[in-house]
Amino acid sequence: MSISSALPTGPTAELREDLDGAFRLPVWGSKLGLGSSLRLNFGQAHMGDPRFGQWYGAWHLWIYFAAWRIETPGSVLGACEDSREEMERAIVSLDGKVLSECDVDIPSLSPTFHFSDGTRLRTFTHYNMEGGGEQWMLFRRDGMVRVVGPGYSWNLQRQQ
Repeated sequence: MSISSALPTGPTAELREDLDGAFRLPVWGSKLGLGSSLRLNFGQAHMGDPRFGQWYGAWHLWIYFAAWRIETPGSVLGACEDSREEMERAIVSLDGKVLSECDVDIPSLSPTFHFSDGTRLRTFTHYNMEGGGEQWMLFRRDGMVRVVGPGYSWNLQRQQ
């Protein structure tokens, strides 16, 4: 994790705390879900719901009702409005990349995840006037989940 001259406060500090232990770990099992939702895993694998036979990392990021873009310092690899093939290619390109930093834009609560090779996963949360659902969730190894949404709500809750 890089050190900045200013100590982070608020959501950025909380997200860094949520990811404590995931920094310096490679992404694995990157996957495009329904629509443009995406999932990334960090850390030791464990079985999720045995009925579905899915494995998850000790940290599991699920970007659901938020727009996203994956970029390098010189190009955009893919984004949530691209073709399914382009989205899959961009998401899978994150496998093996090492998480090095994160920050959260205020007031939107949009996180950016930085990787050691300069690649970034940027998210763009939005307020859904119809109520909507979770923008993104980070499942932590301790059984807690950072949940953003609906709207601009930010909370930490126990996994159900």
